Amino acid sequence: MSLFRMWVLEGTKRFFSFRWNIYDFVTQLLFMLTAAFWISAIATLSWQPDLERKYWHYLDPQLLAEGFFCLGTVMAFFRLLFYVQLNHALGPLQISLGKMTVDFSQFLIIFIIVIGSFTAGLCRLYEYYDGMIQIDPETNATTRQESSFINAYDTFTVLFWGLFCMSSQEAGVVVIENLPSEGGELEAINTHDFTQMVGYCLFAVYCVFTVIVLMNMLIGAMSNTFQNVTDNLDIEWIFARTEIYLTFMSQTVLPPPLNFLPTRVGASVFSAFRKKFFKIEETPREDQEKFENVMGKLVARYFSKKRKEETSGEKPDSSVD
Repeated sequence: MSLFRMWVLEGTKRFFSFRWNIYDFVTQLLFMLTAAFWISAIATLSWQPDLERKYWHYLDPQLLAEGFFCLGTVMAFFRLLFYVQLNHALGPLQISLGKMTVDFSQFLIIFIIVIGSFTAGLCRLYEYYDGMIQIDPETNATTRQESSFINAYDTFTVLFWGLFCMSSQEAGVVVIENLPSEGGELEAINTHDFTQMVGYCLFAVYCVFTVIVLMNMLIGAMSNTFQNVTDNLDIEWIFARTEIYLTFMSQTVLPPPLNFLPTRVGASVFSAFRKKFFKIEETPREDQEKFENVMGKLVARYFSKKRKEETSGEKPDSSVD
């Protein structure tokens, strides 16, 4: 309810410009889906036979509810990182973590292109050998073709875990079933050494390129981001902390468990809702203009004071005026 009130009061553009609001919106959406599927699961008990869990369909409402609840719980506890910014020691680390997500998103685009190209090539190379079993004529020992590169899903899985050096070294082995003789007995063994060599070479190139090049590129980019935050510690942390203060001041409800009680500020939501959906003429957005004007002056004053301190050689004060 609090999130909905802020959405109506601030407007869609301003509300979703704050990334944590998007995060909260997704979190609450997951819990709403959990409640909906729980209600659906209770409703189906009246006509669905009472089966053991192992017989349930993979899209059973109870299973869907538990999955969404698990995701929502993780995101709800992860929200504590937002409040870590208030601490002077942990705040810069959280700010760096937030900025590193940008570096990771850029790395992810390149990584998807790389892993997609190797997946397309390797699964096409190995798909013919799916399910083949080779029997040694002397010992009758059987060797089955590895399922590493036989389809796109298995290939993607092997390459992904290969990024962390957790894939099998025998992933590129080619196994061919025994060739029958004229009498129908299995006797001859054939090998496709060139195909196996190409598979091993591609897998080795992928591991070298991703583990040595891409991973070190990501580490270097994140290190540079952390260093930039450290060099501008006062500016980064003060503005991040101010953002949290403004978020608390914009709340329209009391803290839990009193958030269900009506408040004077929350009553304005119904007025904004009525103006928006019933096309009532809106008043000029003077508050928004005043807010932007005041924030612009505060930012200009802060940087002006910062330049004076650096010019005079005095140590900057990390406290907020």
